[in-house]
Amino acid sequence: MHARLHVRRVAEAQEGFTLPELLVVLAIVGIVLVGITQLFTSALKSETDQTKRVNAQQDARVALDQLRRELHCGSALSYNSASSVTVTLPSYCSSSPTTTLSAAVTLPSGTISAVATDKFNSGANTISFGSSGTVTCTGKTATSFTGCTGGAAGTYPSGATVTSPVTWCATTSGPPYLLKRYATNASVPTAACTGAGGILRTEWLVSSSVFSSYTRPTTVVAAPTFTTAASGGRIQPGIYWYDVTAVTPNGEFSGTPTQMTVPTGSTSNTVTVSWSAYTDPSGAAATSYRIYGRDNGSTTAEGLRLLATVPTTAWTDTGPPLTTLSNNVALPTATIPVVDTSTFTWSPNTISFGSSGTVTCTGKTATSFIGCSGGLTGTYPSGTNVFQDRTTASPVDGAPPLATLNVSLVLDQTPANTLQRFTLSDAISLRNSGRF
Repeated sequence: MHARLHVRRVAEAQEGFTLPELLVVLAIVGIVLVGITQLFTSALKSETDQTKRVNAQQDARVALDQLRRELHCGSALSYNSASSVTVTLPSYCSSSPTTTLSAAVTLPSGTISAVATDKFNSGANTISFGSSGTVTCTGKTATSFTGCTGGAAGTYPSGATVTSPVTWCATTSGPPYLLKRYATNASVPTAACTGAGGILRTEWLVSSSVFSSYTRPTTVVAAPTFTTAASGGRIQPGIYWYDVTAVTPNGEFSGTPTQMTVPTGSTSNTVTVSWSAYTDPSGAAATSYRIYGRDNGSTTAEGLRLLATVPTTAWTDTGPPLTTLSNNVALPTATIPVVDTSTFTWSPNTISFGSSGTVTCTGKTATSFIGCSGGLTGTYPSGTNVFQDRTTASPVDGAPPLATLNVSLVLDQTPANTLQRFTLSDAISLRNSGRF
């Protein structure tokens, strides 16, 4: 009896939770867990969004950087539309699709042998070499272009540089739009970009209007014409380029760089450059013209440089400074006798003759260079041509006005809202656009 009472008292002393209490506790725990879950979910979503944003920004910055470097090195640009530009890259540009002919080519020809074609498209390519103009080829092997047509008839020597323009374009379908880079070929329209082929540079573009404006006017000075005379000058046989720009009260307006050839047979040539009078888009007539030449920059870093400024529509180029040794010269020597120094105007003058290399002279008389030093030791015969040598310390003449392309990349990986949207913009000058 006593034992049963003790068990009963112990059982009555055990306190527990009522069902309402348990429900309240579960509700509180649930609310806390929901809050923690939402916090982690929000943090995870934010991290994912930030990762997407960073990746998109990195891709866009890399694409803009490559575009900037190519345009800086480019010598000419065709503004096809707000979605497409084609840039000409001289052979010294690191990203230029370029090679050299491995054998002489006589156009027209269906096959063009080259040292390597790995920098060109796997399909069709439009290429040029020397004064060939555009040659369209439908295929290639590792060492040749095949199915080729077009180009100026003639024979082009082994070793000639082969180049192809590059097109940057935004795809025509979207959003999102893609920014792609092509070595220009017959299957890629220059004013539209379907997205087939090419190399993807960045994606998630909100708009295909990437190239907002281009500063080079559509109305330019027409191409000049040329008359060559075989005497009275110092121009050697070869290929030269000239660009005539017009100066009006509204600024300097671009010309049409034009190639010409001085034939063999004389080393005393002159070139008379003639052009039509120019009126700018506002109706203002040119007050003067600037003539740039003679190096187009395809193989050197100098490019076209200012030769003269004239008020007329014709000018005769007698050539760069040139004279000849009037006596034998043994280097090293401080005095170098020549026929005439009147065309050498730099101070100091850097000259070369034969295989001498660069000789620097601090002064001159009418018939000699003085204060000379440097050059390869040896004796150089009387009558050797003396040329002006450009060095890093030489004066730099003006180049034609630069073109500027305004670029705007608007990207967003979540185009349904603008939370991830950002814009990269730049005004990119074609630093070498004065070369051509």
